[in-house]
Amino acid sequence: MICITGAGGYLGTVLVRYLLEHTHEDLSLLDRFDHGVQPLLGILRPEDFSRVTLRRGDVRDPSTVEAASAGAHRIIHLAGIVGYPACDADPQDADSTNVEGTRMVCATRIPVVFASTGSCYGKVEGVADESTPLSPLTRYGRNKAEAEQIVLYMKGVILRFATLFGASARMRWDLLPHDFCRKGVQGAIQLFEADARRTFLHVEDAARALEMGMRLPSGVWNVGDASLNWSKRKLA
Repeated sequence: MICITGAGGYLGTVLVRYLLEHTHEDLSLLDRFDHGVQPLLGILRPEDFSRVTLRRGDVRDPSTVEAASAGAHRIIHLAGIVGYPACDADPQDADSTNVEGTRMVCATRIPVVFASTGSCYGKVEGVADESTPLSPLTRYGRNKAEAEQIVLYMKGVILRFATLFGASARMRWDLLPHDFCRKGVQGAIQLFEADARRTFLHVEDAARALEMGMRLPSGVWNVGDASLNWSKRKLA
């Protein structure tokens, strides 16, 4: 069995569908469901419910994490307050969920695959690899960098994702490609720092990487593609 925290989120719903279609594993799905349970229920077929257990709960609660992960051989840890606007909107919730929640997950001593972010690097000249020093510029990046240390101490696998894009049952319109699409349809995209470069990754490729992460040795792995290192101008 695989336990997935944050299973009802943007990446979580895509990952659940991928694992149901490409593995024979049973899934234990944990989420606070701040955005409702419907996105997750919407991707489940009637025959999936024999393989899936849903649990509403918070990763900061040790009894909840223990119950959700009982019998699991891996935890894919996605739960968190994601992105710098959401973290800045409620710093206490972000710090406790992203860092202390990760500590609770790792306390199970079940091998963890952790979804981190390239935001841990901060501003980088050239291309960042896994040896590039971390210098996060946002609370979100700092949260993830601190949580990474907990995961590494417990010999887990860390995947530092590029900026995700693509359709999901629980869409995030704050992601830059989605924001540009919506503004373009509405009439105009206003560019700030147009030549600033970002690196992107399709959400379905992120799901494939998480499944692969269960077979990787402990350590840090960047997940992206050099062909998707674009300036904001090119993206627009």
